[in-house]
Amino acid sequence: MIHERNEGDIYATYEKGIYVLHIMHDYDAQNPRHWDNLGEFVMNHSRYSYGDRNYTNSNKYAEYVEGIPEDAVVLKVYMFDHSGLIFSTSPFGCPWDSGQVGLIWADRKKALDWFNETEWTDEFKERVLEILKGEIKELSLYAEGNNYGFCLHKVTDCEHCGHESEETIESCWGFLTENPVKYILEELPQEFRELFRELMT
Repeated sequence: MIHERNEGDIYATYEKGIYVLHIMHDYDAQNPRHWDNLGEFVMNHSRYSYGDRNYTNSNKYAEYVEGIPEDAVVLKVYMFDHSGLIFSTSPFGCPWDSGQVGLIWADRKKALDWFNETEWTDEFKERVLEILKGEIKELSLYAEGNNYGFCLHKVTDCEHCGHESEETIESCWGFLTENPVKYILEELPQEFRELFRELMT
């Protein structure tokens, strides 16, 4: 059985026997730019500050960008601002609500140390580029509100008073995904993953 609701914190609820799984919106999710990231996102915007470094003065931003090492891996970052925010390393088609808002970059030494590599090859730099693209994708998921968690409960009837009680078996938060049902299914403990798979697929 599934009950989907738009109000409150609950995205969806699944019930299987005495077990209840709530997939929840995570309104306290942490900005992924606070994680241990390979890239540094420098943002230049008058109203938003999603970057690792944030500038509202274009001259200060330009000064910082000039100091990025020539051999660094660098990607432009674009933002679409219309009924919400979307970030991308590719430009959007709308010239009115979108534009470049900064750069994400990784220098040679940090990238090599990150992967415990020694050779700065074109193939390795492509690998770094993919990591940077993924970091901006994570930021976009966060900014769009695609932040989720789950609580798994065991529901029992009290033999003394007849009232139901819930015991929390497992809970976890901080998932960034556009498909929380599929994502969280794979994050459940193995025995519950199989229990809920039929309901969730």
